[in-house]
Amino acid sequence: MPQSKVRILVADDHALIREGLRKILELEEDLEVVGESHDGPTTLARARELRPDVVTLDVSMPGMSGLEVARKLREELPEVKIVILTVHDDQACLLDAVRAGGQAYLLKDSEPAHLVEAIRTVHAGGTYFPQEFVSHLVEGYRKVTSEVAAAGEVLAKSKAQLTEREVEILRLIAQGASNREIAERLFISEKTVKNHVSSLLRKLELEGRTQAAIFALRNRLVE
Repeated sequence: MPQSKVRILVADDHALIREGLRKILELEEDLEVVGESHDGPTTLARARELRPDVVTLDVSMPGMSGLEVARKLREELPEVKIVILTVHDDQACLLDAVRAGGQAYLLKDSEPAHLVEAIRTVHAGGTYFPQEFVSHLVEGYRKVTSEVAAAGEVLAKSKAQLTEREVEILRLIAQGASNREIAERLFISEKTVKNHVSSLLRKLELEGRTQAAIFALRNRLVE
């Protein structure tokens, strides 16, 4: 029996890029583009409808960013593999993509062969990061390690009591949720979320969301 094709959903807000990706991928006998989408909400709807094997996600899309889409796909359709395509080559974007659930990360000016290889790799259960990004990952995880140690020190010296709502928001931050996503889940305004985040950061003497997430993980507020 012939091997079934890898079914791909292409998401990008530029029609020319979507068309280019489709042409590149459909040159391969084992790959098939089953759908396209131009914004975040449409991508989620198409993914729910089509159940593709792989989704290629642009980071910057109207309505909902590619990283927000990736987080929702990880929750709703964990079997779908995610390839992040972007123009951003900085460490912060790369680490955000990994935390959001991306199994591959490619720049839009990458060679077509690299995209094909990335899709095949993630479909087989692996991850794909070009060599130039490996140093970013190593440096990023070293930074995270130092922040974990700092978070441990904060716990030792801080006896501040968080409210039940602040603990709930801290858990969601550790799960990668944005302020808007937290607001939607808890049925409160985004401004209220920002106020709670500022309060919990102040009480725990933390500098930002990354340290807050590490604090929650280290102290087993989330798995």
